[in-house]
Amino acid sequence: METLISVEFPAADVQEIKTNILHIKDKLPAALVTLTPEERQVYAKMSDKSIAFIEKALNLAWLYPQMLPPYINVAELKKDMDAVIAMKSVLRQLEEITALLNDSILLSGSEAFTAALSVYNAARDAARRNVAGAKIVADELKERFPGRKPKETTPNA
Repeated sequence: METLISVEFPAADVQEIKTNILHIKDKLPAALVTLTPEERQVYAKMSDKSIAFIEKALNLAWLYPQMLPPYINVAELKKDMDAVIAMKSVLRQLEEITALLNDSILLSGSEAFTAALSVYNAARDAARRNVAGAKIVADELKERFPGRKPKETTPNA
């Protein structure tokens, strides 16, 4: 079995990372919100392509305020756009870290599960050969697979 990933996370490093994440959370503005799935469906979605449009609209609103209705607050539009740009720059870095962690978790988990299955299969094989203690190990590991019944062997006629 080939090892594709071999990574260690010392407890002190994990604790430091968690502490730094708490510092990041503390630095985020209190005004950040959590939307429900229903609320997410209501609001207009801004893609990366929308940024140029919004920036152009903002610039034109500054240049031609006489054309705007009174309910458009250009200063608030700029504040929102500045916040989007700042949050996206932070989010990109966090997404990169999240992707690294997710991929590494997937690969480490796959290797661990595959190796554990090999241990289980070896224990089952050893139990079939009546190796001392193997049946106990195989039975204990078998609990991971509830509902699976052992194959019945039919006697030779």
